[in-house]
Amino acid sequence: LALRSEVLGLELRLTDRRLRFHDPQTGKDLADLSETGDQLRQEAAGRRREAAARRREEAARRAAEARVEQEAAARRREEAARRAAEARLAELEASLRRGPDIERR
Repeated sequence: LALRSEVLGLELRLTDRRLRFHDPQTGKDLADLSETGDQLRQEAAGRRREAAARRREEAARRAAEARVEQEAAARRREEAARRAAEARLAELEASLRRGPDIERR
């Protein structure tokens, strides 16, 4: 048994002891309030999961960038230490070429 609404273009049917609106054009029942609420909650949960995934990806990207910067800083420190060691070595080599700096009395 179905009651047809010409204004809405829908049928009101008794399905599983519940009144449901049915769209004869699509052949589907329209969602009731509890189904719509469930659907909205599922969509919201999906959006929260996607946002959390994006936050994790962003955190991973920032961590990777920080590691790259730390490695670059370490390379710069190593290069500065190498240049300082080479400069000191050059000073010592020059000192050796000049001979001992011993004052004779």
